[in-house]
Formats: sequence, structure tokens, C-alpha cells
Amino acid sequence: MRFVVLGLAMSIASLAYAGDVSDTLVFNPFNKPEVLATPPKVERKKEIQAVEQEVMPKLRATLMSDAVPMVIVDEEMLGVGGDINGYRLLSVEEGQAVFEKLGKRYTLKLEGSGLESE
Repeated sequence: MRFVVLGLAMSIASLAYAGDVSDTLVFNPFNKPEVLATPPKVERKKEIQAVEQEVMPKLRATLMSDAVPMVIVDEEMLGVGGDINGYRLLSVEEGQAVFEKLGKRYTLKLEGSGLESE
């Protein structure tokens, strides 16, 4: 009987000790997850370029005038200094227009409305 009580006491003590071990932290909850630790910069550049290509205006016509040269971009008529989707019209030449956005210049051409950045 004495050994049974001693064995029972040891079993209870080992369970109490195991409970203490399971309460210890396995990981630090204050560490940043690896997914958020290093953002992929290359992916963001591709996303930004895709967004800019989606809203790129399309040159439809140019109107040369001594007073105010104008263009029709998408469905809007703009004079020099006008703005569409954040692109400011700087100059108009026969068949092309120069725009500026965020310090970068873009030339829209009438034939096929190709885009060239300067």
C-alpha cells in the first residue's frame, strides 16, 4: 500500500511538472512573421507599372493654332497646361503631344498612340 501511495504521489508530481513545461512559450509572439518582414519590391514596381498603363491617355487628334494649340485625349479636349488623369499637357506639335506626370515626360503620338518617355 505504501508503494501505491508513493507511486500515485510521483505520478501527480510528474503531471504537475509536465503542466509547467507546456506553459513555456514555443515562439516569441512579438517577432514579425517572415511574410511581412521583407516586402517584395519587384512585385510592387510591376503593379505600379500595370496601373499606369491602365490609365494612360490615348491621343485622338491634334489642333494646331497660333493662339492655343489643343489636343483631344480620350474624350476630352485639352489646351496647353490642361490636365487629364494626372498628366499635364506641356506642348502640342503636329501629330503628337508632350505630357508630364510626376516629373517624367511622355510623348503621345497620333499614329497608334504610342508612348515614349523622355
